[in-house]
Amino acid sequence: QMRAVWASGVLAAALFIGEASIKTHLQPIYDKLGVRDRASAVAEGYRRRLPRDSTAKDVHANADQGYA
Repeated sequence: QMRAVWASGVLAAALFIGEASIKTHLQPIYDKLGVRDRASAVAEGYRRRLPRDSTAKDVHANADQGYA
């Protein structure tokens, strides 16, 4: 889950990728949600009730099968 309190550097370190990669991948999410920053994206996600339970279950099932 993306949380407003996680800094890009912390996410990058946890995922073993560069901080620039985090920022690059977050921008399309911001665009799709119609927001400008991470805190707004989190707030909009909660407003839209994302991820929905069924979506989260599908993602985990696909990850277990190697599809994520």
